[in-house]
Amino acid sequence: MNIQQTQPDLKFKARLINTTKIKKKIPFTPFYRNIKASFVALDQKEDTQALMIYALEHFKSKNNISHEIISHLRNPDEKTPAVFALTLQRKDFQHLDGRKIVGCCDGYVLNGINNDKPIFYLAGIETLSPQNKSALMEEKEIKIFGRKYKYRDEYKNIGKQIVNSLLNLLVKTRIERIELTASQNVKPFYNKLNFTEYLENQFRLKTQQFNEYINRWG
Repeated sequence: MNIQQTQPDLKFKARLINTTKIKKKIPFTPFYRNIKASFVALDQKEDTQALMIYALEHFKSKNNISHEIISHLRNPDEKTPAVFALTLQRKDFQHLDGRKIVGCCDGYVLNGINNDKPIFYLAGIETLSPQNKSALMEEKEIKIFGRKYKYRDEYKNIGKQIVNSLLNLLVKTRIERIELTASQNVKPFYNKLNFTEYLENQFRLKTQQFNEYINRWG
């Protein structure tokens, strides 16, 4: 595909994009409860430190999406992506707490082919879900009947709600579709979300499918 980056007509004026819900496991049970989360657009200068705290706390290696995003934010140019995070923080987003971030993503608005409407290329999603084997979760302690037990927080639906929140934003713009490249191990995730694999490892979701997706997974 011959695509060129263009200036987005989509503007991220507000720090908070929308609120959503993910699931958090109840310690020592197989059950999950719904908790509220916030999908926010990150400022290239102000929020780099928060994302660095998130990355250093949860990943030993720098070979991950959050470190790639940080590199872009520290050295901004015309290819600097739009960056978003899903956080458990509920207010005061001008002071983003990296310890409450549970996932992030980045992407670009690109020109389509033959005067097609622009597309949003989703460069990557990173989450603190159990499926992300490289993510490290802090060990915590809880008292039950006077005895101390250790556990780690476990979340579900982070990636799903990042995609849902992003589509909620893009559906209000001129974006014609969202596209991405998926490695073999994450293909089932995008297949489940009704993305179409139109070329090997290349997935897309068209605008007319946005509302259907939002209604199903929102």
